[in-house]
Amino acid sequence: MTKTNGSPAVVLLQVQGVLKRFGGVTAVNGVTLTVRKGQIKSIIGPNGAGKTTFFNLVSGIIPMETGSVSLDDEPIHDKPAHVIACKGLSRTFQTMQLFGNMTVLENVMVGRHSRTRSGMVRTAFKTPGARREEKAIRDRAMAWLDFVGLAEFSHLSATSLPCGRQKLLEIARALATEPKILLLDEPAAGLNMRETEDLGDLLIRIREQGVTQMLVEHDMSLVMGVSDEVMVMDYGTKIAEGTPKEVQNDPKVIAVYLGEETTDASGSESR
Repeated sequence: MTKTNGSPAVVLLQVQGVLKRFGGVTAVNGVTLTVRKGQIKSIIGPNGAGKTTFFNLVSGIIPMETGSVSLDDEPIHDKPAHVIACKGLSRTFQTMQLFGNMTVLENVMVGRHSRTRSGMVRTAFKTPGARREEKAIRDRAMAWLDFVGLAEFSHLSATSLPCGRQKLLEIARALATEPKILLLDEPAAGLNMRETEDLGDLLIRIREQGVTQMLVEHDMSLVMGVSDEVMVMDYGTKIAEGTPKEVQNDPKVIAVYLGEETTDASGSESR
């Protein structure tokens, strides 16, 4: 796995002061984040730090209380998830969300839904235009399956694949939406060392296709191997942000991961 040096300066995703509470628990506490075009930016932190909730807020799965999200300078925080996907933000999920009654190919074809033009009537009557579009969707879906290494399994049931290949299928389906930015929620969970290394290589190849990425991940070798920048969350709050090396050497991050006691500005101790 090799990453490129530096990152383009053009901002693609801007998140400002996002806040979300569940009852008396603040899951995401005023987090601000910038992702530039061409970056792979990772979010790390202990279990319960608010990482997946942050993804859910950015992608419109759940509403935020305060804050804003802009994609390519267009506000998207007030839009539903399917509209945000059409704007160019796609994601995978921590718990895989595959269609078990569909084939591998059909699962990826579903990802093309947001890019189709044929309406229900033309599709039902199989007009020439609808048939051409169906073929184009199938061909494009096969191309993405080939890209992630699953073309030979296209005819199989999606849930018949082992965990590692199901992860790749979810990525292929997300790529089929033609995203500007792809959010990946723990893509290495359940993978062995070789599969994780292959995933890292795939993420680099995805970036070479012009797709910016955000990554929530616990595998530190993967994060440090592919990321341009890393943001660290703890108890819903951003505690550090920078290059992988800067984050690894940050005392607050070391305290979170090693459980060391730290002293805040008021002199009180935590952890």
